[in-house]
Amino acid sequence: MRSMLDSLTLTWHSRCDHDGWAPFVSAVNLLAKSLGINVLPGETLQAEPDCLAFGLQGCGQNEVRVVTATGIPGMAPSESVLQAQCGIMSVHGRSGGGAQALGLPYVSALSAILALQGGLAVLVSAQQGRPYRDVWVSMLGAGLISIGQYLAGATAADEAESILPDSSSPSFRPPFVSSDGVRFELETLTPEPWRQFWEQVDLPDAVAGRAWRGFLMRYARAESPMPEACMQALAQLPFARIQALAEAAGVAVIPLKNWREAEASAMAPRLWQVQQGPIAPALRQAGEDATLPLAGIRVMESCRRIQGPLAGHLLSLAGAKVLRLEPPGGDPLRAMPPCVNGCSVRFDAISACKQVTEVDIRTTEGRDSIAASLPETDVFLQNWAPGKDRALGLDFDMMTSHQPGLVYTYAGGWGTEKTDLPGTDFVVQAWSGVASVIAEQSGEKGGSLFTVLDVLGGAMATLGATAGLLYRALDQRGVRIESSLLGGAELLLQLVRNYQSRPIFETVVSTGQGLLAIECNTDCEYRALCNLAGIEHCSKAELLPQLQDRLLSRTAQYWETRLRAERVPASVVIEHLSDLCTCEITQPYLICRDYAAVQSPWRFI
Repeated sequence: MRSMLDSLTLTWHSRCDHDGWAPFVSAVNLLAKSLGINVLPGETLQAEPDCLAFGLQGCGQNEVRVVTATGIPGMAPSESVLQAQCGIMSVHGRSGGGAQALGLPYVSALSAILALQGGLAVLVSAQQGRPYRDVWVSMLGAGLISIGQYLAGATAADEAESILPDSSSPSFRPPFVSSDGVRFELETLTPEPWRQFWEQVDLPDAVAGRAWRGFLMRYARAESPMPEACMQALAQLPFARIQALAEAAGVAVIPLKNWREAEASAMAPRLWQVQQGPIAPALRQAGEDATLPLAGIRVMESCRRIQGPLAGHLLSLAGAKVLRLEPPGGDPLRAMPPCVNGCSVRFDAISACKQVTEVDIRTTEGRDSIAASLPETDVFLQNWAPGKDRALGLDFDMMTSHQPGLVYTYAGGWGTEKTDLPGTDFVVQAWSGVASVIAEQSGEKGGSLFTVLDVLGGAMATLGATAGLLYRALDQRGVRIESSLLGGAELLLQLVRNYQSRPIFETVVSTGQGLLAIECNTDCEYRALCNLAGIEHCSKAELLPQLQDRLLSRTAQYWETRLRAERVPASVVIEHLSDLCTCEITQPYLICRDYAAVQSPWRFI
């Protein structure tokens, strides 16, 4: 098939004059080109440092303006400062030796996905006769979306978690290290292979059981405290022996790939796999009372864990009606503490806006009920194991025989990569090289236990589904579109390769009260920092010890205010996630009830 959205043009309304915008602009361009959208550069310099706009036009509609703002008035994008302000530093630092940035342009990449998603959603709405003019996206809001589940756990009305940076030792967490120095991850989704593996390593069941409980905490709490005995036992074995034991037990073992050794493609990464479907009737018109661009769009979601459910959540925030399919008895993750009113707040944080029905997809009756609902469904979203759709008879060909215009959206792990490894966040971090980037920047041995790729992969699945809806409206065909965790990793790595130069100055420093993140991307910002601190302009190595002494005289909040007044990117590091509810700049993004929930990052006008 031809490029998916090659009738569209993205035009930058201005060109940025601050390096902080470069990763965001590059990410938007990569994403747009991978969907077939033509990209035209801006010609005039941007008027304000804290926002940047592009237009989307095509298919006979007026241009839609997409404005992305940093969310911090007057401040150009600063990746580490945004990560400090929204809580990413805190979550990443739980098992990483203290609050620190990921070392990746993560908020920039996520914001780019959401900006393009918002623009395409408006174009879908225009095809239904409901035009909008503008979309506003907040980078700070995007960052808050990424930590939404952790925030829910930290603010639950009952049994709220208080997990601070450096709450567990980075020495006793995955990845593991063999006697010959190979860093590697282990992965299994069930406890029996885990028990068998440690039994072969000659550790007792009691130790393996404690290790399993710590291992399960990775996805929920971004920490994974391992018994010291586990780390020491593997440190005494060569990697080849560990591989053999893992294979015998049915546990996956994944060495960390060095991102510098991975092949760097000069072309845009292939972020989606697209299959054209049959000819279909025109997309149905939405009701006149629709207030969001995807109102009237009906999504059926059959997903577990984070990536797929987050995609459904983002579609619901854009107005879609999402019907979530759960097994009889409900999703087991509903019981994961902390709970409010009998439901896990982590689960509710990305499922509260959905309708739920219980269906046993393993039975003929369950599959028949899905088929019967397809004529009224616009998007089917799933993240099953590879091949399960065909085994169940719920694949793209079967579903489009019932609904020719279906946008079949698969949120997978590996894309076109042929591997039998589990397609989970930490496995893909290790295999792709993302973990090695994070380790290199943080000085730790491995990647992040913050679900870096699950969140990014969920957002990419949302963008893919919305692009599919627009393709379906324009070409009047159904479509299958697949995104993956590996695609999210490739996007991040492409940005890292494009922008290997670090900021002029970047640090997290203690003050008289609290931590302060500072990032200078221009000589002007660096000079302003030196002047404000009363330090003669000097090198970074000379500045840091003087700055540390100087900042101890006042609080982090005082220095944040002073530095921002001089247009120097700085932020108090949010250490307790519950502080986001009272922080003046983040509180408007939250709804605080039984727990703090993150609102939509978009504003449609």
